[in-house]
Amino acid sequence: SELGAGPVRGMLKFASNVYAVSGENLYRVDINGVSTNVGGAVTDTTRVGMADNGDQLMIVNGTNGYIYTVAGGFVRITDTDFQPARNVTESDGFFITDRADTNEFALSDSLDGLSWDGLNFASAEWKSDKLLAPLNHLERMFLFGEASTEVHVNTGAANFPFQRMKGAGQELGLIGPFAFTNDKDSVYLI
Repeated sequence: SELGAGPVRGMLKFASNVYAVSGENLYRVDINGVSTNVGGAVTDTTRVGMADNGDQLMIVNGTNGYIYTVAGGFVRITDTDFQPARNVTESDGFFITDRADTNEFALSDSLDGLSWDGLNFASAEWKSDKLLAPLNHLERMFLFGEASTEVHVNTGAANFPFQRMKGAGQELGLIGPFAFTNDKDSVYLI
């Protein structure tokens, strides 16, 4: 498939298609390899973080956040409580982002990446390093810092649903915000 002039900045399978950010545009690639520009204006030229909640595809680039839905198309997140993020994951209907250059992570409203409450954030506090990326893996949220990894789970608490798992931290961090991947069983990082 051809995806515009590039560079390809991120890809994710969403619903029955693959979506890719190439240059400033979002492309849908179907099972036959046919690509369609579905919208754009993803600013900058850096790599993007992408996640979906089953209905919405979220894209972050370190400055802005964007939501794509089949019904509503491509829109920029304009909620003033949304903070710049380099990475995003999804867990239990919440989009979870790092807050760029801090040790904080934030949650969207449930099943709505366009809506953010300024009080729905917490800190990765086990070590005092910057948070580079969140990752939902097997119902555990890994918070990768520069020098440590902290693990949180959804406890369903009313004020903030994600709480740290005691004894699950690791003195192992990432060399960069995209230096990790996972498969059905394990998480791999550099």
